[in-house]
Amino acid sequence: MTKKFDNNGRLSMWKRTSGKGTEFLSGQVEIDGVEYDVVLFNNGNAKHPKAPSMTGTVKIKEGFKKPDKTDDVSFDDSDDPFDF
Repeated sequence: MTKKFDNNGRLSMWKRTSGKGTEFLSGQVEIDGVEYDVVLFNNGNAKHPKAPSMTGTVKIKEGFKKPDKTDDVSFDDSDDPFDF
């Protein structure tokens, strides 16, 4: 019997080199059944010590529809201390 693993939120990245010689990471992540492409670049030119080590983008993978933002949204404010 084959085990089915929950890959939700699991990120996989591969080292790549662009045609111009720039090294970067590319990969995919699955979140709630929707796959996204992820690309990360080294932020080596950053001058500030608190600057991020890497910058990147996350885009919905072709063939997947954008998730509806109203799905599974619930909020219980019955114990809200700021409700007067």
